[in-house]
Amino acid sequence: MNRIVRPLYEGLKDYKEIEEYSEGSYFINKNFKPFILNDLNFRDIRGVDSKDVVDFVLNARINGFNQIQTRESIKNTLIQREEEEDFIIGERNGKIVAQACIQTYTPKINQIGGVYTVQDERNKGYCKAIVSEICRRIVERGKLPTLSVVKNNLPAVKAYTSLGFKNYDDYLLVRYKQSVI
Repeated sequence: MNRIVRPLYEGLKDYKEIEEYSEGSYFINKNFKPFILNDLNFRDIRGVDSKDVVDFVLNARINGFNQIQTRESIKNTLIQREEEEDFIIGERNGKIVAQACIQTYTPKINQIGGVYTVQDERNKGYCKAIVSEICRRIVERGKLPTLSVVKNNLPAVKAYTSLGFKNYDDYLLVRYKQSVI
């Protein structure tokens, strides 16, 4: 994908104002290596609309992904998830510390997304453990776990590769500011 998009970007960058630019990698996991944290409990939150869960997911969207959403849209997202679209949170001592979900799926793959750990709980293995749990569920279904990661998110890249993920392809996302005529 990068080989197609990069030449377009190079040709346009001097003529268009860039709103957003990021380089990422698409990873696949054909050799899953589980990781378990004994003090982290998982809870599937599909269909759950409790205040603490909705607030956590909303906070993750805002602080982790720069997405503006409403509490109502988060509730709807959780309620409308399909059976195969796991959305789990990780809790430690009753506190929600991390989340991950299956973003999309095909007959052969489940793509993981929405991976987030609260700022003050990072570097404790929660991201790695919650992605491992999602991978376990995917592999149990006989499917291939995949995910996308921003290249400069080195802690995430390190966690994912330790679980068996390997780079499949690189990509470039460029959003240009719209011209006002």
